[in-house]
Amino acid sequence: MSDKKVWKTLEKKEVFKCPFFTLFSEKCETFQKKTLNDYYRMELVDWVQVVVETEDDQLLLIRQYRHGDKQEHIEIVGGVCDPGEDPLAAAKRELLEEAGYASEHWTLLGSSKPNPAIQNNTMFSYFAKKAKKVSEQNLDPFEDIDVFSIPKADLRDYLLAGNVKHSLVLMSLFWYLSKEG
Repeated sequence: MSDKKVWKTLEKKEVFKCPFFTLFSEKCETFQKKTLNDYYRMELVDWVQVVVETEDDQLLLIRQYRHGDKQEHIEIVGGVCDPGEDPLAAAKRELLEEAGYASEHWTLLGSSKPNPAIQNNTMFSYFAKKAKKVSEQNLDPFEDIDVFSIPKADLRDYLLAGNVKHSLVLMSLFWYLSKEG
């Protein structure tokens, strides 16, 4: 992939806009000079996820409802980057807001493109080590998040038991496991 290839956008029409994404319909010309009408593409803000290890070797997890599949999910701390916000700053803010924890020890585990076929955004996965409880949660008006912990040593079995279903959360946790040995 040394030469950057990009389809030529012939027309671009905004179909829908909300605070989290904008949906566009684009007319494109492919590398083979074929015209593709109504290719739907979403522009989303970047977001972060945080694998949190406490001072007593516990991993923080959160439980929250997701309306997309109308189920409760086990996840890790995370959220969107505010406009112009550095991803690490967003990760620190989300940890404080969602869990009431802070850490002075941060590592970028990795970054990925959640669905580059139709999305433009990047997800940044961070590891916060030796996190301490410093405040109560400060949730957004529509968030309802339960924070709980499991022993760090139990994570692999917890994941293999199928407790976590969210694929991007799984990726962050497996990155964490691969770096922890």
